[in-house]
Amino acid sequence: MKFLPSIKSPLSTQTLLSLLALFISCVAAYFSSEQLAISREHNRISVTPIIHITPFLENKGRNGVYLSNKGIGPALLTSFSVESGGVVAKGFDDDRFAEILKAYGVRPECFKIGWPRTGTAIKVDEEIGLFSMNDYSAPGEQPCILDMLKIIGGDGIKITVTYESLYGESKAMTSSSKVKSQAVDEAFRLAFGNK
Repeated sequence: MKFLPSIKSPLSTQTLLSLLALFISCVAAYFSSEQLAISREHNRISVTPIIHITPFLENKGRNGVYLSNKGIGPALLTSFSVESGGVVAKGFDDDRFAEILKAYGVRPECFKIGWPRTGTAIKVDEEIGLFSMNDYSAPGEQPCILDMLKIIGGDGIKITVTYESLYGESKAMTSSSKVKSQAVDEAFRLAFGNK
């Protein structure tokens, strides 16, 4: 039997094994960096807040406009503004809801007010009453439920909130106190006439 002649390689076996190990290490480093990028994206998404501004009229429950976080991470408020009847109130630490409510034609004394402060963070599933109906009543005056009906059935009070996630991603939410409901619209028409 004749054997094949041996071919002499300019690279030794040890050098070839070293190059193969280097190639495998580079491939492993590439996949590790891809996994790290995926993990970072997952971590970012796992703390994303989602702010809602919701009006409620529940009779014995929530009656007002509430700010809540329905995301899966805290929301850090960065700006806040409210607009009604030509009056615009912006910023923190300057509670102007009474002025906003008067401009809208409702009695501020009918509402508990919660104006956000600088550095406000809203936890997951936390709900903050921006203005909610209280138990105020004075002899000879209309019940406060009519003021609440005016807020949710009229043109609405415009509220804008800008917030950030823990990763500094900024989002904005603009909403109105108006409820989109035929029942509310009909109740509004019955109480206040056509509008």
